[in-house]
Amino acid sequence: MSLLEDIMTQIRGLDDFDGDNNRFITKTLHAAGLVDDCAGSRRVAIASGLENTLVIIISGGADLVRKLGGAQERLRYHQALLIDDNEQSGIIVTFPIRGQSLQRFGYLIRDLVMKIKSKPDLTSSGICDVVRPHLSSAIDIGNILDESKQMGLYGELLLLEDLIRNRQGLAIEKALDTWQDAVEVIEGGAGTETRRDFTGNNIAIEAKATGKGSRLHVISNWNQVHPQTGESLYLFSCAAKPARSGTIRLIDQYRKVREALGEDVPESDLKSFHDKLRGQKFLVSDLDKYELSTPFMVEDFQAGLIIMDENIRFLRPVTQLDGERVEGSFYANEGPESPHITPRSISYELDLTSCTASIDDGGAEGGNGQFIPRGCPRYLDILHSMMTGNN
Repeated sequence: MSLLEDIMTQIRGLDDFDGDNNRFITKTLHAAGLVDDCAGSRRVAIASGLENTLVIIISGGADLVRKLGGAQERLRYHQALLIDDNEQSGIIVTFPIRGQSLQRFGYLIRDLVMKIKSKPDLTSSGICDVVRPHLSSAIDIGNILDESKQMGLYGELLLLEDLIRNRQGLAIEKALDTWQDAVEVIEGGAGTETRRDFTGNNIAIEAKATGKGSRLHVISNWNQVHPQTGESLYLFSCAAKPARSGTIRLIDQYRKVREALGEDVPESDLKSFHDKLRGQKFLVSDLDKYELSTPFMVEDFQAGLIIMDENIRFLRPVTQLDGERVEGSFYANEGPESPHITPRSISYELDLTSCTASIDDGGAEGGNGQFIPRGCPRYLDILHSMMTGNN
């Protein structure tokens, strides 16, 4: 019999919940014969729950709720639980058993068994690390933003946090006013878009997060990165690669913005912030559901602004100037200039890896200055100047 088959046999053989005494009939993994008796196996037990549910009980304090993703109906702290006939405090994690959920529960127990076999002294925190990735697939987290949209909103909130913290005495509404409301697209495709993500004082910034590991960004609208007359355009470039080993989630960045706003933020400004989030389908009422979302790795490259001007080759066509050829990425009346192509009909991957910081902005000698690192004085000056134009 395979390990998974043995696990499923043990799960199906669990005693029913004792309704008369309102208690779980728990079984540790070593009592089920799945692992040897050890410190790790004594910290976790499985049991049948109420109304066709299964539970995992992890011994430890109430702080483990946060380790598992935050307050949810399916995570409960209890001070008196029986694990291996010993009364102790712990967390009850409830899993509904419907459809493929029983098999998913079996996969989770398999991962726990393998982890404890390799590390017999596994701590309760380590057990939570094994359990947590399974919660998003075993628990219905409802209609939240998909991973791609979470990445995009993460980039916008990262820039918004910088704006709020760099107000230098300006009212909070000056920062919030730069962030443009999303609008429904009527022509050219479904979804939501804005003309610019952030704008003010003839300065515009498009926020782009990428999970590609380098400064490669995908756009679906040429106008997003094409400067308009009289406009200074920048692209805020940041990394956000979904990975279980990631260090920050969308909800974490939301909390950073909320912290930057402060506890005494005017109610009208807080409402404006939440209304703009709602325009992007991010509902504050769903915050606990985002606790289970995959975190992002954000260290692949430094975040900052890319200057979108004629020095970016892909923005310009091949031309002849004073008899000399000027290199570009497409010929006149072709590519994005073609009358047969609408700005939304083609996706582009922009390779911005050649954009580097100047030595004045903290870059290496010989940097071309097309990249302005997040937090440097020039970066902060641009953000502040954008806010001063919002009346």
